[in-house]
Amino acid sequence: MAELFKDGELKPEALFDNALNSLGKKTAASVWGKFKRQLSTATQPFFRKDMGERYLSSGSLSGGAMLWGVATLAALMLPGLRSAATPLCHLAGLYRLAHLFHHWLPTVLAGGALVFFHIKFGRESIALMAKYRADGTAYHTQSRGTPRWGKNGFAAGSAITFALFLFNMPAGILFAVSCAVSAKLASEQEAAIYARYLDALDQKIEQEYLESAILGKCPTEITQLTKPLPAHMNADLRNNIAAAAVGRSVKIVAKGPRSPGSQGPAGNPADMVGSRTGVSPLPGDMPMAVATHGQSGAAPDSKSNKTILIAVIIGILAVAACAAIRYWPAQPRELPSMAATRPGNGQAAPVVASGNGSKAVAAQPAAQDPSKVCEVNVKQIVSAFRSWSVDNDGAYPFNLPKNKGGTKEFCSVGSDGFDRGAAKHLQAMPNELSTPRILVCPADSSRTPASDFQHLEANNVTYQIRSGAGVCEANPKEVIVRCPIHGFVGLCDGSVQKN
Repeated sequence: MAELFKDGELKPEALFDNALNSLGKKTAASVWGKFKRQLSTATQPFFRKDMGERYLSSGSLSGGAMLWGVATLAALMLPGLRSAATPLCHLAGLYRLAHLFHHWLPTVLAGGALVFFHIKFGRESIALMAKYRADGTAYHTQSRGTPRWGKNGFAAGSAITFALFLFNMPAGILFAVSCAVSAKLASEQEAAIYARYLDALDQKIEQEYLESAILGKCPTEITQLTKPLPAHMNADLRNNIAAAAVGRSVKIVAKGPRSPGSQGPAGNPADMVGSRTGVSPLPGDMPMAVATHGQSGAAPDSKSNKTILIAVIIGILAVAACAAIRYWPAQPRELPSMAATRPGNGQAAPVVASGNGSKAVAAQPAAQDPSKVCEVNVKQIVSAFRSWSVDNDGAYPFNLPKNKGGTKEFCSVGSDGFDRGAAKHLQAMPNELSTPRILVCPADSSRTPASDFQHLEANNVTYQIRSGAGVCEANPKEVIVRCPIHGFVGLCDGSVQKN
């Protein structure tokens, strides 16, 4: 800013130059953003179909065709860049073949085919979206569509790129760059969707277990609440604070002063003053009458007032703290291990992810309810199946063959309806399960946890797995996991029930 002034006066020429520079930067940023958008969708019609009109609009389709036309024109104007095969043929002495690659006709044919199929495939998607809109069919306007070549997309892209480098090298270079930009944007979109899935899963778990975690009744790694309310706190106050944290109504009871000659018990209902159910009473709606033994109209003593005031303040602070923990923005993270310490089975203390991404061991009670730990184990196993399905088109390991990373060949359903190859199905998800220790129920003394997933066997797994084509994300109420000891069952929708 100092160059805009000279001797305390504004310099018009400097102001004009500064405005021109600012306008140039904004224009360049706008042009680059639009070019990047056109470049990212220029190759999409060759690989995807049924795309939404906001993902591949008519403008994007026209811009992509213009890019291929400009690349073909550049190849015609710069004969030295027309084909990557020409110099190789010259070195090998294949002069006639080099002349064929260097000729302008193959370049025009390659560029024309690129523009033709780009418009043809793109118009098919736009026409289908128009039909959906006319028929009232639900669809997403920003959908990336479905793969055009199935699992052979990489082979098709490589063949197109190779042909373009032979006959139209500028278009081939642009095609390869467009594929790279599209892949980068697609990976960012998938990462954002997966982050939303993890956030929703975290919120669901916190809503189910937050009250129990505040009271110290379940492993604290579930909700990331590493310090429950102190155990020496008044039981009613602790329960009220925990209930308020999850949005349930609480009951605050105040006691009035007792007359010196009163013989009634301390908990006599006559001593109760201003019973009120609710989290936040409305102004002017507070009870005004005071009833005591042999006395009316007397104000409550200062000690009772202080107790009520402290309880209300603590409740408000607890609600604010829990809300901050729940809604504070965080980076996407892996689900923490929910393994719990059990006496005699060698399990390690659960790991809790801290706010800065580091891991710390959460303090755990010396002994925990095996039923509670078993329920958490079942929920973690179900979550592992659902996380695995996100990267595999909604399929579980036992739905896919071995060459696609699945375990379908190991399926062997017994007479009870559960698969005998449970260990093989679970062995396919080491990243999602984090540790093999959660595969053994704390009440199962006949089995011991495996040291790692490579050595996982049937005698290292307590929980039973159901397999089959019907056990998938499309059937949320199908049972996928069961504990034969406690009877907990995990459903495909992520919930756990007592059978």
